[in-house]
Amino acid sequence: MHQSNVSCNVSHAGSRSSNTGYDRSSRGPGDGWTCGSCQFYNFASRTTCLKCGPNEVLAVITCSCAGTLKLLVACQSGMLCPTKNGADHLVSLGKRRCGWNSGIETEKWRCQQCQFENFASRTTCYKCGPSAGKRWNNMNTATEASDWMCPKCNFNNYASRTSCFKCGPSGGSSRNWNPRGGILKYPTADDSGSWCEDEESPSVSCGWQSRQPRPSYPQRNLYEDQQTNYNMPSHSTSGDSNIYSSKMSFLDSLDESKDSQSCQKVQEEGLIDWDYLKDNEEKFEAERWAHLPEIKKSFYDEDPAIKAMTNEEVQKFREENFNISVSLSNPENAIDIPNPVHTFNQAFHNYPEILKEIEKQGFEHPTPIQCQSWPILMKGHDMIGIAQTGTGKTLAFILPALIHIVHQPVPRWERPGPTCLVLAPTRELAQQIEKEVTKYQYQNIRCVVVYGQGDKRQQIRQINAKAEIVVATPGRLNEFSEKEIIDLSGVSYLVLDEADRMLDMGFEPQIRKIILDIRPDRQSILTSATWPEGVRSLAAKLLKDPIHVIVGSLDLQAASTVSQQVIICKEEEKRDKLLDFINRLGEEDKAIVFIGRKSMVDFLSVEMMEEGKHVQSMHGDREQEEREKALSDLKSGRVRVLLATDVAARGIDVIDITYILNFDCPRDMEEYVHRIGRTGRAGRQGHACTFITWKDWKNAGKLIEILEKSGEEVNRELYRMKERWEQAKEERGLQDRWGRYSHTAQREGGHRW
Repeated sequence: MHQSNVSCNVSHAGSRSSNTGYDRSSRGPGDGWTCGSCQFYNFASRTTCLKCGPNEVLAVITCSCAGTLKLLVACQSGMLCPTKNGADHLVSLGKRRCGWNSGIETEKWRCQQCQFENFASRTTCYKCGPSAGKRWNNMNTATEASDWMCPKCNFNNYASRTSCFKCGPSGGSSRNWNPRGGILKYPTADDSGSWCEDEESPSVSCGWQSRQPRPSYPQRNLYEDQQTNYNMPSHSTSGDSNIYSSKMSFLDSLDESKDSQSCQKVQEEGLIDWDYLKDNEEKFEAERWAHLPEIKKSFYDEDPAIKAMTNEEVQKFREENFNISVSLSNPENAIDIPNPVHTFNQAFHNYPEILKEIEKQGFEHPTPIQCQSWPILMKGHDMIGIAQTGTGKTLAFILPALIHIVHQPVPRWERPGPTCLVLAPTRELAQQIEKEVTKYQYQNIRCVVVYGQGDKRQQIRQINAKAEIVVATPGRLNEFSEKEIIDLSGVSYLVLDEADRMLDMGFEPQIRKIILDIRPDRQSILTSATWPEGVRSLAAKLLKDPIHVIVGSLDLQAASTVSQQVIICKEEEKRDKLLDFINRLGEEDKAIVFIGRKSMVDFLSVEMMEEGKHVQSMHGDREQEEREKALSDLKSGRVRVLLATDVAARGIDVIDITYILNFDCPRDMEEYVHRIGRTGRAGRQGHACTFITWKDWKNAGKLIEILEKSGEEVNRELYRMKERWEQAKEERGLQDRWGRYSHTAQREGGHRW
């Protein structure tokens, strides 16, 4: 084939075509780059595209046998057609593409010394390196088979590499790109596709050292009130000053502070100065909530008769009403604790509509926790209320909440969200609180209950309808808050009901997250039936200078209106004893049977139904509608026995429950007190019975203490169980840790007594 046989129209594209440039304008020194011809993504240390090579289009040839072709290699004798013998001729000429190898763009090349097939982009043979012991492309002083270390990042590279794999060519050193096979400089910032060869560009200087540094990772705006602008790097086409423009206003403001040296280091590393944020936490909190209007907390006008009470009269009243104890969390604070009220009129004489609502409910006099709580809450203090179940804690914080909502300076329709938030551990308790609120129709205040497995659309619809009170479980409320369905910035009255139970169920992270969205100058109330260490820690972090109101003793103690009985039996006898218990119930009696496992609840429900006993069941795996149906059947009297797990131990307010049966002894005595607290409510008498087996002997000691404090007769066999457990502890070397025994010899239980 001769050149005359080819009809060629040659249009030279230069050393690099405009449409094959590499897009490197938006990357840092350690990033990769995309080939402009094949769009293949290469590592930054590569000098050419791994897939298709340098993409040097030297000529466009129009051939009669193959149409228009792009040849990337030209021989010295002229342009040859590759469809016939041209390709072989080109290879045989030994014309190296850009002085590298003898393959065309997408081909590999074979080393003449070891016959190893290398990628087209390699400058030397990967297997044997440059022949005759030549140095590696003048990259370093190492010999053929040795590695070399980058002086910039101290990364150890293979000897065959032309640049550092980690950071690219080390700027400022004697190591430059291979003048034959490498690229001395990077493309210009205008992305025109032209390469920096030996010419100098007035706008952009080539090389790694002169390139813009990697922009810092955009930081999150922690405080929305600040005009913090964390913009992603913007790409410009007019020069290196605008190639990577990343302004971090927050870190810039830190440079102006006293800690400028530390902040400068932080800015260089792209980190957040947590020490600075912690030291200025109060300042940032004040700026974050500065746009919110002020709230009013005090609405109490003390009755003259209450105000005239002496200290001796106040102390006597508290002792006569279940030994009420009132104290300050910080005795150094000069807070005047208000005296307890005796009647509803003394507490709400300025609010006749509240008195009418109370009269509709038929209450004769307030409970002890209500007598002391109402004056404290209506004066705007934070409060911790510790009282047994069924003592009226719900009404103690609901009525002051109604007054708080109505008398705020900002009209209700202009507030961003609810004013009162009540957090409850279970759906049943949340529903019970919502029903209690709706009993008091005061100034058309609306209430919505938010809980899992409920109708989301209905809950969202009620929230959007400007409900002033939200009663919620932490899980569902946290979900709504994250999705910005509910705005908690307007909450100024916060209640954590049954806080001990919420901590037992693992809701503390959700609670803390919810609190972050609520203004810090709120009024907070925490209620609990017990006072464990976890509740104390939570109260110390969420409440400010609270007043403690304790009704009764902090020790575990059952309600005085509940009689208790313990039956010691074998595990296999419990089923028959349950059936006998149900048979002995009177026509007017109602009972809740507490069972330890959900599977056993279902099993016993079927067993009782097969025996002809109409019962209902409730546990966490049942659907919400089924749980509500079970509770409704018990309240209406359609069924008289409810089999349930501890999900029914709190929040079940059925005043005519006469019996509680603990089919399985609870794991701790705090839960025992809550279980038997489902009966004997509102001044009625109740009875509690507990089955004890040899597996429960570790609880014998605390159960004896509760029975003795209540004046109940203790089974002698229970004392023997306690003695055997104490003896077993000494033999095994067990230690009492937070009221629970832990050992390695044998887990819960022990030898048969």
